[in-house]
Amino acid sequence: MAYTLADLLIRLRVIQESSVKMFEDIANNCSHIDIRISSIARVFKTEEMRHVQQCNDLMIESERHEDTEIPFDIYDKTYSLISEFKNRIYVPQISTVQELISFAYEYEKSTTALLLDIRGRMVRNSSDIANFSYIAVTQLILDEQKHTAAISIFIK
Repeated sequence: MAYTLADLLIRLRVIQESSVKMFEDIANNCSHIDIRISSIARVFKTEEMRHVQQCNDLMIESERHEDTEIPFDIYDKTYSLISEFKNRIYVPQISTVQELISFAYEYEKSTTALLLDIRGRMVRNSSDIANFSYIAVTQLILDEQKHTAAISIFIK
């Protein structure tokens, strides 16, 4: 049985869904502390929901491409990386807006690093950078980088 980009995207979608839940929990936990924290956490939740939708859209698009197979050894290692990352997701105790922004910034950077690691493992020869699987992961990376850059504006 060969693995495909869709299999990988399903695993990445689980990360994004966990992120949605994490930011939702932060919003709920902080609503009595500072309504601004809760509001900002909900904005981050919405962004994570957009990432979930992006994974869904890429899964649909991958059905139109033939170059989405991922070798077992690469899928196995990326599966381990994703599982390890998911196990490190937690709901922090946030008491200020700045703490939330700093946490979200670091979280987005670590998500980007995960995707960069996965993309790097997908390359065995120079022709691999032209396949749809590589391009799709690159799209996810670019989106995470935009999100990180947007958050970085608010870092003091």
